[in-house]
Amino acid sequence: MVGVAFSNVICKVIICQMSSTQPELFHWFLFPLALVVYAAISGLLGRMEEAALGASTALLTAAHLHYGVCVGRQLSEHLNIYIFSLKKRVQE
Repeated sequence: MVGVAFSNVICKVIICQMSSTQPELFHWFLFPLALVVYAAISGLLGRMEEAALGASTALLTAAHLHYGVCVGRQLSEHLNIYIFSLKKRVQE
């Protein structure tokens, strides 16, 4: 869960660096991460700790994959190529 959250943060920082834009000061992935970790450490989750960590990991992974697909789609349209191919798109 921590690895997925921080890989998404780093991916967004890299995209901001490439596009010369300012990155977010606080990434929204860090709030649910901190919330679940705090609940697990404090014992609030009890027997549900493993399920909560698994569900949080699944949601963060899905959000990270969604971000990657969206960035890939936008880059392919900007560069006028197909993803995972060097062929140019037909001009319409």
